[in-house]
Amino acid sequence: MIDADDDNNAGTGTGLLTVAAGVTLTSAAGITLDATEGGITFTAAGTLNAVNGVTINDAVTATAGTLTIDADTDNDGTGTFTTIATGTINSAGQTLDITAGDVVIGGTSCRGDAFNITDSDGGGIGLGDTTVVGGSPCFRLPNFS
Repeated sequence: MIDADDDNNAGTGTGLLTVAAGVTLTSAAGITLDATEGGITFTAAGTLNAVNGVTINDAVTATAGTLTIDADTDNDGTGTFTTIATGTINSAGQTLDITAGDVVIGGTSCRGDAFNITDSDGGGIGLGDTTVVGGSPCFRLPNFS
């Protein structure tokens, strides 16, 4: 977990997590990003790679370039991309590429000029109880909110 807050209490500090241009965060397990007070900003193209899931706990803003998230780098279908209720992603004007075995979007907004979801293992990605990506290599939503 990368946690930019010292106390998870909004209003008591800056708590901003800034990811610089070209940075790739890689984990042999999972990645969780948390910044309750200030949010998470990718200043340019950035990459998150994890074997067993990527979880976004707070607001993410991608200000330039492509934000690439691979939540299942070994493509075994167990890596889930998750945003919790406060884990919104704003990549307006940018591209958001997500590869995962499953996707759980709990945030109120997840948008970008190009929003691409790729099923890592070909087993299908569900939306609620319905499979929306089954066997096809990519699911593209030009706008999602």
